[in-house]
Amino acid sequence: LDSASDLVQMAMEAIYTEYGWGKPQDATGMAERIRMFHWDRLDLATQETAPEPYNKRGARDTGGWTTKRSFDGLVRRLIHAMITQDTFTVVLAGHSAAQGEGNHFRQSYMMQFHQIMRPIFDRLGVKLITRNLSYGGLGTIQTGMGGGDILGQDIDLLLWDAGMTENCCPSHIDLFFRQALLGGNRVPVIWASGPFELLRMMHETFDADVGEFGTGMYGITPVTSDEQAKSEIPYSARYLKCAPEAPAELCTQDRFAAMCWIDRDDGIKPQANQRDRPKGQVKWHPGWRAHQLQGRVIAFAMLEAIEVACNRWMDGTMTGQPLDDSYWHVTDYYENIRNKVREHGMTAGKCPEIEEQLPKRMCVTPMKGRTQYSPRADYERSSLASIVKPAPDGYVPTNTKQALYDGPDVHNPVYDMPDDAVDVFAIVMNRRRLLSEADDQVLEVFNNGDYNVDGPLTTTESVVVANETPTVAEASTSVETAHSQLRRHRRLDEITPGKGWEIFDEPQGLCDGTYDAVCAHSTDNECFLIGHHAARGAIVGTEWSGWLVMKLEALKEGIIVIKLHTWHTPNENPRTQSWTSENGEGEPVQADNVEAEPVQADNGETEADNGEGRRLHPTAQNKHDRQLDGETCSLCAEVGEDGFDATSYDEEGRRLTRSYETPDLPDSFAFEYAIDGQVTTLNKDDFLAKKQQLQRVVETVTLLDDPNFTDQPKDVEVAIRIKGVQRQLAFGVSHIYWA
Repeated sequence: LDSASDLVQMAMEAIYTEYGWGKPQDATGMAERIRMFHWDRLDLATQETAPEPYNKRGARDTGGWTTKRSFDGLVRRLIHAMITQDTFTVVLAGHSAAQGEGNHFRQSYMMQFHQIMRPIFDRLGVKLITRNLSYGGLGTIQTGMGGGDILGQDIDLLLWDAGMTENCCPSHIDLFFRQALLGGNRVPVIWASGPFELLRMMHETFDADVGEFGTGMYGITPVTSDEQAKSEIPYSARYLKCAPEAPAELCTQDRFAAMCWIDRDDGIKPQANQRDRPKGQVKWHPGWRAHQLQGRVIAFAMLEAIEVACNRWMDGTMTGQPLDDSYWHVTDYYENIRNKVREHGMTAGKCPEIEEQLPKRMCVTPMKGRTQYSPRADYERSSLASIVKPAPDGYVPTNTKQALYDGPDVHNPVYDMPDDAVDVFAIVMNRRRLLSEADDQVLEVFNNGDYNVDGPLTTTESVVVANETPTVAEASTSVETAHSQLRRHRRLDEITPGKGWEIFDEPQGLCDGTYDAVCAHSTDNECFLIGHHAARGAIVGTEWSGWLVMKLEALKEGIIVIKLHTWHTPNENPRTQSWTSENGEGEPVQADNVEAEPVQADNGETEADNGEGRRLHPTAQNKHDRQLDGETCSLCAEVGEDGFDATSYDEEGRRLTRSYETPDLPDSFAFEYAIDGQVTTLNKDDFLAKKQQLQRVVETVTLLDDPNFTDQPKDVEVAIRIKGVQRQLAFGVSHIYWA
């Protein structure tokens, strides 16, 4: 503990020095440097509005804010991990800026946090697991609805950073947080980039531990000229903040430092042409310095908590007695929070407002989930493909992408610090600035992902899984009554799994959002070294694909929700390309008014398919706004490096873009789903009425909302298929959620 405490102090001082606030400082300087990273302790019982830096137009430029009880809750979790020699897991969910688009994955602020903190947790005998589970162009609702499985079961600290894409929907953010509190083995501390009102409600009503992190920009010296930046401002702080009189382009200088390919000594060469620079280097995506600073802010708060944890453990055992249980036991602590969510969750906060879109009971019911999106925790188990029932011939959808090479990437010089810069990582690794050749090899092993924690992990106190959530029958509003006159119900003795579904757009490799995972090294990759894990994978099929059958384990509360991609194109399901009937068997099916209607562009012209699964839009929109929940969700779009939605241009200057809108469905269209053999058929109008557009690219259909479905947990088979469109349309299934 003494050694760890010393290392914490060393790391804090190194971070201060890295940004020009090293000792010695006079009294004013000491106060100023503290403000850069320090988190204020608020009394949320009396503070009803956000502190000035964190209000709607605040700079958010300090360390952040939390409460005394929440900070003590973090310390409790740390002591628990230290005593039990267990894991400590930190997870970030956010949008493209949090993901780190435009930068290397390891330059993202969550990975910068991990690089500095892992050696310190190692010194404590704790394995640190850090996941960046952020997605470009999305919020977090699609992850949160199955958070216990998709985010992971053992989260100690959860960060949310999706304000740019999810400011439309406070009810969705509330649902995300609640599923995190209810869905796993542990109840995490929640640090978010707002909204204050929601964090305050969770703290005061649910007893949840909360905080809001800032940027640390308060302590950054403004740049006035390039000469001043290079002579007076430390390397890590250069160009982060420009003085009003500085040239406008100065703070864009050296903003990104990323490359797609470095020639290898083993002669392996990419099969795909490599991009000159990674995608996503746009003005609203932070560069590597901003990510590093954000990572340092979060690390500094963790360092302060570790220091307190070490001191409490040492002070509490000075008499020779074991540390009192009240300092570190967590089971009752967790259950209190969960019980408060169950008790007040149907009326408190914003979550109950989801009842027009989703079952309201999701606000108090821990959901299970599977997805083909990446990154995701417990990568194989949480995949949608893992619950797909094989076809009679044994076929199941499989990711068939092949890696160009195995093992880590070559050393990337963009991670190297210049000789005159403070290297915080070298310091926490007990290395100084002047490293020997052997020390350089140690650091390269870490940076290449071959660094492992020595020694086995043991657990001396079991963590109790959350109790089953009681049914809230009185709150259920069944969506099964809507448009019932348009549906046909029938019973099939057996649903035969189809042979034509396949995985689309899931990257190759292990893409679980962790620092060491090797992801997206497939032969078609256009930027090998970028390292990002984010992709919108789905299991895609046409009418010829047949039934997609999934087995849902231990369903009890009578909730099933499916997330669809209704906008796939038939060439994204090449498996059925030559088929003329379901599963490619039997007589060809005659066309019956199945041709999809042409999609109209904004100027009234007809869109066409360019043969690559993208529609051609003759005109371009400069801004993506969608009205959701009565508020404008600005920038709720994934934007390419040119500012449009994953956009490129053809030779005639027309914009090529993936459309994420449901295409016009022919009158012959039908969507069928079956629950344990009970088939429901939705015609075109019924399907469109039942489908909910929660956010951009988040389309859901509630298949079951019946608290009386079963009185005991049971395994359930769910199946879906589309009919009446042959190969004119293709749908994808990206997520399924149940309880």
